[in-house]
Amino acid sequence: MPNTRYTPIEIIEQYKQVSGSTNIIQTRLYNIWKLMKRRCNRSSCQEFKSYGGRGITICPEWLDFKTFALWAFDSGYTDNLSIDRIDNDGNYEPSNCRWTSSKIQMRNKRNTVFITIEGTTKTMKDWSIQSGVKYTTLKYRFDAGITGKELLKGGDENAMFTQQN
Repeated sequence: MPNTRYTPIEIIEQYKQVSGSTNIIQTRLYNIWKLMKRRCNRSSCQEFKSYGGRGITICPEWLDFKTFALWAFDSGYTDNLSIDRIDNDGNYEPSNCRWTSSKIQMRNKRNTVFITIEGTTKTMKDWSIQSGVKYTTLKYRFDAGITGKELLKGGDENAMFTQQN
């Protein structure tokens, strides 16, 4: 549950600031909530198999939009962020969700490949960007069973073990 309690008028003011609209159902946040419920609860939804079909649920308190909105504002929601489940096998609930940029969210998918080289773990995409080795080359090498520094052969030796941004 959120720590801050908003009055209904304060919630409407938050909507105005974030979306420019006082009509709740026209806000981006409402649409995020509606689509989250659809993915988890409606078997006719195209994305159901990846969410509700895998057992992903929404915590009971978030079935009420106002409670979800309170959490969203307390957790830093803005219109340029998306809801992201930290553990992709976990449910939609306050302890497993955050608001992130699309860049971060795209790297937190079930099919994201993580590679550890000399104790440093990064996504394949990050290794590619930081080493200068083309992603397709890195994927080919990885799929062929090549490991360690051999994956990054021909890349920028100085950039390979820097922190990702």
